[in-house]
Amino acid sequence: MDGFPLLRQVAEAYRNLKTLSVEAVILTEQGDEDSSSTQRQRFRFFYAAPNFIRFERLGPSGVTVIADGVTLHTLMRFSPMRGIPRYTAVRMAEMAWRPHAFRPEFSFAPSDALLFDRIAENVTRAEIVREEEGCSVVSVSYERHEPPHFLVPGPSILFWIDSKTRMVMRQQSTQGHRHPEDEEVNWSQHTTLLEEMRIDAPLAEGTFVCVPPPDVEPETGSRCGIGSGRGFALQTGKDGYGVEHRGSHHWDDKTFVEDADWKLDAVSFHIQRRFALDADAKSLRVEERITGPTGEEKAASFTFRIGTD
Repeated sequence: MDGFPLLRQVAEAYRNLKTLSVEAVILTEQGDEDSSSTQRQRFRFFYAAPNFIRFERLGPSGVTVIADGVTLHTLMRFSPMRGIPRYTAVRMAEMAWRPHAFRPEFSFAPSDALLFDRIAENVTRAEIVREEEGCSVVSVSYERHEPPHFLVPGPSILFWIDSKTRMVMRQQSTQGHRHPEDEEVNWSQHTTLLEEMRIDAPLAEGTFVCVPPPDVEPETGSRCGIGSGRGFALQTGKDGYGVEHRGSHHWDDKTFVEDADWKLDAVSFHIQRRFALDADAKSLRVEERITGPTGEEKAASFTFRIGTD
């Protein structure tokens, strides 16, 4: 059965929201029949029209995101990179999208999307596949847009839509993660399950007020990256990850060799550096060879004296 009319009703229901409160869990399943794992992350979400938002990812390393209508505040209670709390503040007028709103152009990664006023945009196929527990289960495919370089979208998304309220009670998607400068893709399934929802109910005073810790300096800008033991990808603009790197190291007799594969947007190149000390350890020799996008090679070498003798 055609699900597109139902998606339009869902979009209209979210456009008419005054307030929304949600308690939910995100399940991430990855692996295969031989080895698999499941992660469970609980969160709370509050919304007041038109642009007040509070998102709380619970747990000791949780995150609180508050949009107060002017500024988007993000507080990480524990930063894995720094081991201390981290606080950022970004003006909402400078943002290209509303936090936690479903974006059909990035529909391959919707697990934290909780506002679905755009769910009916850019749809290529929508089919009601079954009725289940008071919900219509709809399989939806969207127009493909170029995703960030390390994400690979799945074929479609499943939405469980409440038959009375037209709210999305559950969503499920498949997403691939490609390591930087590597063709291997690891697939995972993401399910967001709403356990409690309150529509147009009063919210507690101060819900959208952010009071950062006094000992944490705000960061007014941020950049986003992803890394692994084999490399990293770094965001250079709002439309994707423009830099990728994958490196390795090894010894060639007494010469230390560093190899690095780089991709700058769609341009790939390779850099090899070789480091060696002379027999008396009085100088360091560095040789660098760059292989460009067309296979052209250029090389340079440098010698540095060690000490003053």
